[in-house]
Amino acid sequence: MPKQPKQHTGKPETTEVVSDQEERLTVTFVSAEVPAIYSNFVQLTVTPFDIGLRFAQLAYDSPKPTAREVARVVVSPQTAKAILRLLERQIRDYEKNYGEIPEVIKTTDDITRVRP
Repeated sequence: MPKQPKQHTGKPETTEVVSDQEERLTVTFVSAEVPAIYSNFVQLTVTPFDIGLRFAQLAYDSPKPTAREVARVVVSPQTAKAILRLLERQIRDYEKNYGEIPEVIKTTDDITRVRP
């Protein structure tokens, strides 16, 4: 059975994070009712000023795949680079503990050939 997303209580949630400079920073998240969203597809848009990530659920129920957009996030290039570093670190740790994550999609052309 899939793990259920954490229920938000609307109460502040304090998290300690470590920056790239190994400084400890305590951040308090005050959450509204923000649902966890599943996405199996992301499209990037880039301008000189920001990077956009458009998340979608890709469906294969027709000859041509269709995507239902579920969220859009726009960040500065600096924030995108910080996210990249964080993801690289987390994936490296994940693969060390659980094994290599196979790459299913190597190019955008592969999207039409991949079926869940």
